[in-house]
Amino acid sequence: MRNLLALPLLALVPLATDAQEPPTFGAEVGLVQIEVRATDGEGQPVTDLTREDFVLEEEGETQHIEAFQFVAGPRAEATHVMVSEPGASPVAPRPKGADQQPTWLYIAPEVQRPVEFARVAGPLRSFIEGLPEGFLVSLAGLPFTDNRALLLATLDRMVHDPLASGTAVVDPLLDQQDDLAFEREVFAALQRQNGVLTSFVGMHRDPPKAPDPRDMSSLVSVERIDRQLIFYGELALLRYLDLIERMAAFPGKKMILLCRSGLNIEGAHTELLDQIAATALRHRVSIFTLDSRGLEATVPVEDRRVSNPWASSRRSRTPEPLGLPVARNQGVNGLVTLARATGGRSVVDSNDASAILQEVLDESADYYVLGYAPRDPRESGRFRKLRVSVSRPGVELRAPRGYYERKPYADQSSQERSAAAYRALLSESLADLPVKASVSFFAAPEGRTAMVFSAGVRPGDLAAKKGQKPQLEATVLVRVRNQLFESMPVILEQELSPDVRREFLETAAADATLYLTYNGRVDLPPGHYSVKVLFRDDRSGRMGTFESSVEAPDLSGSSVPSSLLLTRQATPHDPSSKEDAEPGAGTRPGDLLVVGDLRLSPEPVRTVRPGHVVYCAYHLYNATDEDFAVAEEQGMQMGLLRGQEWVGADEVNAGGQALPDREAGIIRYVGWVDTEKLPPGRYTVLAVLPNYQSRQVPELTGEFELLP
Repeated sequence: MRNLLALPLLALVPLATDAQEPPTFGAEVGLVQIEVRATDGEGQPVTDLTREDFVLEEEGETQHIEAFQFVAGPRAEATHVMVSEPGASPVAPRPKGADQQPTWLYIAPEVQRPVEFARVAGPLRSFIEGLPEGFLVSLAGLPFTDNRALLLATLDRMVHDPLASGTAVVDPLLDQQDDLAFEREVFAALQRQNGVLTSFVGMHRDPPKAPDPRDMSSLVSVERIDRQLIFYGELALLRYLDLIERMAAFPGKKMILLCRSGLNIEGAHTELLDQIAATALRHRVSIFTLDSRGLEATVPVEDRRVSNPWASSRRSRTPEPLGLPVARNQGVNGLVTLARATGGRSVVDSNDASAILQEVLDESADYYVLGYAPRDPRESGRFRKLRVSVSRPGVELRAPRGYYERKPYADQSSQERSAAAYRALLSESLADLPVKASVSFFAAPEGRTAMVFSAGVRPGDLAAKKGQKPQLEATVLVRVRNQLFESMPVILEQELSPDVRREFLETAAADATLYLTYNGRVDLPPGHYSVKVLFRDDRSGRMGTFESSVEAPDLSGSSVPSSLLLTRQATPHDPSSKEDAEPGAGTRPGDLLVVGDLRLSPEPVRTVRPGHVVYCAYHLYNATDEDFAVAEEQGMQMGLLRGQEWVGADEVNAGGQALPDREAGIIRYVGWVDTEKLPPGRYTVLAVLPNYQSRQVPELTGEFELLP
């Protein structure tokens, strides 16, 4: 897909067009709505049934049908199309008494190669040019619209620039998944070879060698690759679950057309697939799938020899004759399974992309909507069995056999809770639980940039366990994604369960500076990234997110400063301990923030109370001789602003020092500001860089707020 983990907030709001406002379909509170299709013996739709013709049963009990509609959507058959006047759009005749509902079609192109989408684009263009009345279409997450000119222009842009931001159709994750599938088959073939190669006279197997820690191949196994492939599939399904939830509020028929290069669904995805099916049925959303690869000619047998699987290049490799066709079939089966689970249709092993669009048109027309209020309104995740019948003979019905109720958070399994959290991490922005976060950048080994972050929530916002030690329980998810290349994001997960006293919670409720925090570090190539943090209260299920765009600077140049870190958190550190003095020497987030005899830790907010000491620190990498001379002579040069006014030296107790390390080429700076004498307000700390006269940016800045 375009990006599984970085789905932008979908603009699921129709654009203003010249068309009339689509009619709304009212729904009563607690009303369950199901779609029923009726056909005669020849497969033609039966359009004249009434409410009295239907019998609806739930768990064997007849239900009163409180809402009834027949929906005559657009038709695709030419025999049913009539034109009211020259130049008018084709309009399908509607049976007497039929209602018209809007049809929402979300088209999701998620292909591996641009040529795959080019094959699909032609039928899509024809479909859009003859877009039926009542259809609202979203291309790749853009706003829904029935404006044909706008849709065609967007389609052209997607074809000519398939990697363009916002309308990208090529999913880089599919290449990575394909690489994994290839590597898995290579290792599986080697395992099969080792399994059948037995010792006999005149031949012996080489003695096993101890694994070389420098050899990456010793760290890879078929089982480990399988776990990664399962994760890729899970991310895809989570995206579709989120999309179904987002489309739930729309009235009328809702369909998703997924044009994808296969979809691997494993046994581990069963529970998530059930959740997708239940959610789609409850919200009347169907997924139609098209294997964008179409029919591919393959060589039946190839003589393939791999001496070193890690040295093989994806561009130069050829398919393994036995394993990769199996992987392709699995991807095809996944598309079929997803469509069937949601009541949609699938077209695979075919170069006729127009067939799936015909299925979409057929599904949007001539169906009945039955609504009833269950006698038992309680929802605990049970499956409610449905049976729909008609009194008229010779009529065949296609209706859902049942649905799953919503499941309260307390009754959800750990997998269901995890799926909901990951789904929110991938796309949703939640404000139910306020989350704060801060990010700083320092140099890391091999020319990378270390992103040091801190995220937190107020302890009083969490549901505490009752007792003298009211334990808090929270789960934190962090997603870091490259905004330019949309590559596989970094995802961190951490469980927090601190024991606190009741007095602390009472204090924290009134103190805006106290947070339950999670600190971490991620080493990244320089570039533009989006950072998203999700906190979930594991007792109540409340979730909240924080999201921001950041730029990881390139710190490999000459005389380049890190960002300025402001924090109250500082602990003593033994300067004689050298193991974590170098950038990136350890894995703990504090390793980069050891300055002299202090170890600093980041905080999610920069809010303090009078009497707190605010520490500030930064590094200067690849410092020049002139930089060292200024640092050794003048130390750390700082300034403090309250609003737009300078704070005089006699008004505040502040200071700083420089710690040059000529051997490493680094100057570490640390400063402090004692807030005891300062009045409340917002303050700006300025750390002046050495030789600032010759720099384009002469200083680093950071802000903190001093509360009363």
